[in-house]
Amino acid sequence: MATKAALGYGNNLRYIENQERSSHLRRRVDQLNRIFEIGQIFQHNADVGTLLEAIAFSIQQSVGFDIVLLVLREQGQNELRRVAQAGMPIDAFERSSDDLVTVETLETQLQSKYQVGESYFMPFERVADWGFRELSALSMTYDGKRTMHPRGKDDWRDGDMLLVPLRGVAGELVGMISLDRPFNGKRPDRSTIEILEIFAHQTTTSLENARLFAESEHSAQQQGWLNEILEAIAGSLNPNEILHAIAGGVHRLLPFQRITFALQDPDAGGFGITRFTPGDDDLTLKRERRADLDRTALGHAFQTHQDALYTAQSSATSDFEDIRTWSADTETVSLVVPLLSAGQALGAVYLGADADRSSALETMRPVIRRIGNLAAVALQNARLFTQAVNLRSFNESVVQSIQQGIVVLDKSGLIMTVNDYMHRHYGWNDEALRQDLFAFRPELQPLLAEPVRRVIESAEPQELLEQEIIEGTEARIQNLYLYPLLVSDGVRGVVLLVEDTHEIAEVIVAVLSRVKIETIHESHGAKALERFNTLKPDVILLDIGLPDISGWQFLENLKSYTQATGRGLPPVIVISAFGDPANRLVGKFQGVHDYLIKPFTAAEVEQVVTKALATRGE
Repeated sequence: MATKAALGYGNNLRYIENQERSSHLRRRVDQLNRIFEIGQIFQHNADVGTLLEAIAFSIQQSVGFDIVLLVLREQGQNELRRVAQAGMPIDAFERSSDDLVTVETLETQLQSKYQVGESYFMPFERVADWGFRELSALSMTYDGKRTMHPRGKDDWRDGDMLLVPLRGVAGELVGMISLDRPFNGKRPDRSTIEILEIFAHQTTTSLENARLFAESEHSAQQQGWLNEILEAIAGSLNPNEILHAIAGGVHRLLPFQRITFALQDPDAGGFGITRFTPGDDDLTLKRERRADLDRTALGHAFQTHQDALYTAQSSATSDFEDIRTWSADTETVSLVVPLLSAGQALGAVYLGADADRSSALETMRPVIRRIGNLAAVALQNARLFTQAVNLRSFNESVVQSIQQGIVVLDKSGLIMTVNDYMHRHYGWNDEALRQDLFAFRPELQPLLAEPVRRVIESAEPQELLEQEIIEGTEARIQNLYLYPLLVSDGVRGVVLLVEDTHEIAEVIVAVLSRVKIETIHESHGAKALERFNTLKPDVILLDIGLPDISGWQFLENLKSYTQATGRGLPPVIVISAFGDPANRLVGKFQGVHDYLIKPFTAAEVEQVVTKALATRGE
């Protein structure tokens, strides 16, 4: 019977052990399932608050503690704040939600003598050694809390503290799990702490994943807004539209109190100031002008080409008048960025916000700097486009106003431009545009084909004087000048200048008759030499391109004649299409008094002739 009793007792012990082992395994399976569920919660895009609350309740139910408290370190902060719990009355938790503990204080008190694995158990008996001055952030006391009745040294006592750190990938402290009052009333053993540390690792991983997921979402959203800004910038050449697009895009990225653009005006001088402030539905716009940006943060960024972040505590707040003004209007942080294009500052942009946006403004600083550079490029392109349009309009006006025929050809001989003089005097029209010159006017091919080729190949001007051009039944004596149309990389085409010699003579005669100067016109050098003997002129206007002899030869003959007859040589004014140094040097040796360079104006004719007459006392 004794043997049977011993066998029965042994079987009972083994049965109890098996029961305990099965219960422990079931509990461990339940705990692992809870950990798996935490990962599932994150995959369903739950917010961080929901995730942390689920972790707290999972630890409470699966590991078995009355109260589970999570404190977390906010990004960029040095303090841990209570963020989630399980087991505390909601009103008690909310009353203590502002309790904080610094990272340094907590790290100092996490001494190795209290360490169990990666966790820390601090028994009530040694509470005097803890030295916590900010214990309230980890405290879980409240009215109605269950009282513990310990009997042995392994029983949990009121005041015991179990802390499980949450550490990031670099080992930095990001949070803490604090637990109180285990269901079984026992102080934690190694197996309990191990499962708590698994929860802690899973919590840290979930938080990191949630942070990365939020950052990727935010980055994608920012990239979308940034693309909208870039598209708006690229889609306009109007500076005002560009500034409005930038202000609207930046406001979506980072709500501000004001954004101010200061753009240098190279034409009028000074700076144009454009300010946007948030309104009810849209941004409110205000413009003004300043002669300079002296003693302003905008001016400092413009001069130094450096961005700067100013806060209410910055010494520069009192240095710059714009920051002083805006700081008085509840603005506590300001970012000033220069607008740079190819190393040149076009202006600066000022972004002001309140204290809540301080961290975001610092984070967004590289993005704002990038937007500023892109804005500068867009504004410079808009400015250059406007200048190009204005220059083109000016050039077209000049071409149209010249009282000589002008035809511009490209390198293939197609007509690009025909001025108004060609329309009025030679009957050309817009049908000539984009046609081949010699297909449109075949009679010009024998005369101009070779000179056009030489201009394109050599970039040297060509001059065809006193050419007889037959159009229908009418013959005209014309001077034709071909100039290379030059661009930075060579010859782009040919400019053909058509001059009717009789019309020029008529213009000169008409101009001088208005100032009571009698003028006689001769087309040929020999005839002019005969008239010189009988007229005895006071001034000679000499075109060096005469049909019978060159102007220089005429001048030599005239000098020989005056020397032989003892008459003085009157002032000679040379009319030429070329005012280059070589021509002027020849004229100097020939005793030329002055030049009229084609095309010339009526005022120039009057001025040069009057000046020449004055030398003779007329």
